[in-house]
Amino acid sequence: MRLMPYVSLTLSHQLFEGIRDRLLHEVSAAVAETLRKSESVVCVSIRDAAMLFGGASGPSAFVEVRSIGGLDANTNTVLSRRLCELLEREAEVPPDRVFLNFVEVEREDWGWNATTMPQSSRVKTRPGSV
Repeated sequence: MRLMPYVSLTLSHQLFEGIRDRLLHEVSAAVAETLRKSESVVCVSIRDAAMLFGGASGPSAFVEVRSIGGLDANTNTVLSRRLCELLEREAEVPPDRVFLNFVEVEREDWGWNATTMPQSSRVKTRPGSV
């Protein structure tokens, strides 16, 4: 089953191009490794935005991880730690100024390659068919 994870990083500040590119690659690799999937199905984006965290300005981040399956309490904890470590090292955002959100997406609600994700090996029947 392809999980098709998407990670959106919103940071309170703009990163230099080299740092941004390194962070993109490191997040992609960390998510693929943690979910035990090929990096070829991982998508990562980074953007900067005006942010206030805890009533104060300064380095902060919001991270959203979306996936078709693969997210659970243990995996989310591992991803939270790994992503916070990367953000602290590469973007100088301390872990206590990072919010993370993990979202499971239904297969039919995820599009890719001009279609939606097919159902796993279940056979669909039409209403009234046997």
